Amino acid sequence: MIGILDREGPRSFREGRDLAEFPSRAASWKMIVTFNGSAFDLPHLRALFPGWQPPAAHLDLCHALRLAGERGSLKQIEARLGLHRPARLDKPSVLDASILWRAQRAGDPLALRRLVEYNLTDAFHLRPLAEIAYNLLVRRLRMPVPDLPVSDRGALLYDVSKAVERACGTPQG
Repeated sequence: MIGILDREGPRSFREGRDLAEFPSRAASWKMIVTFNGSAFDLPHLRALFPGWQPPAAHLDLCHALRLAGERGSLKQIEARLGLHRPARLDKPSVLDASILWRAQRAGDPLALRRLVEYNLTDAFHLRPLAEIAYNLLVRRLRMPVPDLPVSDRGALLYDVSKAVERACGTPQG
């Protein structure tokens, strides 16, 4: 499963459904933003799509946020910076995600929905995290530039909800 947020909006690509469409969606990207993608996302994407070349520019927010003084996992940093998840998505750990993965592979539609929503929320939070990281870094470096506005999460959450519906095909329950 690959979750993205680009200028076309949020999208979930799933094995057995539309995963092969990912490289064409990513073909026009000038930059990719990930959290720990240098170690995880990009190696996995290269293995999954051997002919795919990521954009030349890659911002790994794990490293950028570390330089800005923020350490920890994506979920820990999100919580400290005020990027809260819906309560139903607040607690999943790597173990919980693997349980959801196995359950959705066995045909559990609720597990699929939860996994897609969890994955898209990860992708959706990268935008405001990138804006916050920029603001923290320019302050830390005392650069004479204004802060970037941080994305309005309400509109993005609505887009994520619509993307979950498109990916799962069933209303949230």
